[in-house]
Amino acid sequence: MSTQDFTIVNDERWIRIGNSTGNEAKSISVAAILRAMPEHRERRYSGSYIDCLIPKNAEVFAVSLAGEQCSKHLNSIPVVNHKQRTKQYAVCVTPLNYKYSNVHQLVEMIEFNKILGAELFIFYNYSTNSNVDKILKYYRQQGLVEIIQWHIPVKVDTWPQKSKPEIHYFGQLPALNDCLHRNAQRSTYVVFQDLDEFIIPRKGYYWNDMMKKLPTDKNAYIFRNAFFRKDWPDNNLTFIRKELAIKYKSTTLLKSRRERKILEHLRRSKYIVKPKTIDTVGIHNIYRYKDGKSSVHNVEAEYGLLHHYRDWENPKDYHTGTNDPYTLQYSNELSRSSCLSK
Repeated sequence: MSTQDFTIVNDERWIRIGNSTGNEAKSISVAAILRAMPEHRERRYSGSYIDCLIPKNAEVFAVSLAGEQCSKHLNSIPVVNHKQRTKQYAVCVTPLNYKYSNVHQLVEMIEFNKILGAELFIFYNYSTNSNVDKILKYYRQQGLVEIIQWHIPVKVDTWPQKSKPEIHYFGQLPALNDCLHRNAQRSTYVVFQDLDEFIIPRKGYYWNDMMKKLPTDKNAYIFRNAFFRKDWPDNNLTFIRKELAIKYKSTTLLKSRRERKILEHLRRSKYIVKPKTIDTVGIHNIYRYKDGKSSVHNVEAEYGLLHHYRDWENPKDYHTGTNDPYTLQYSNELSRSSCLSK
């Protein structure tokens, strides 16, 4: 995508940069451009970038925003600067919302992705129940989870809907892009998927196995979506530790029947990116690359598939589906996972 997918707001901003060169710390003001993100869905507010040029050799530790060059700066935002790459795969998740309380889903999502190769999960917390808070605390103590408090001060979605939300789905797009840039220096790959989605390798067992079979000169890998239906009956297959799968309501092991149609790329797709090369992600696609050139590989289902577990509340169309028990190969390892087996 090109810059015309963005709205450049003709409204000058100034950024004051706290930086250090050598042993000296100082602040300077530089002009900035406000660049609104796409996919605002005609809401009152959208996510935006504020772009500015950083002086050469400056090590920035904080920024603040003002409407005029000489006006008083009333805010100070610390800069997250990971200087070393310490992770292979980090996972970014859509903001938790509606007092999210599904601990079985959360634990399975973390434990299964750990098997596939995830080393860090970043959760944006708009609202969660206390039972989920305990699980997140447990994983944070293990060094597996980062929690970003995401209390945006605008009207958001409610159920039942009381009024039109002022921003799309709890600020989903700015959260995803914040997560992208937080991990640009820290992780080789960033995986974008929701709590009910899993990017499953179909060539190999782990993400690394799959990625080795995909073109290495690409910066983004987009996976096709297949709906595995939670409203259809559990499978009647025999597999290792099935009793634990039933006890802990394992969706990935019990719901192995999916819709026959696998959606085309960019229709409900999710993706894995090399974050250092990406400027802006969308919900199902990549909007902008840092070098301005598209560098995406559309992954075919024979190499990897997005398993999307959804309930359409229509169990009577079971006969239209097809059995796809691919994830059962993970049953032994998943049932032995640290938190799932407790």
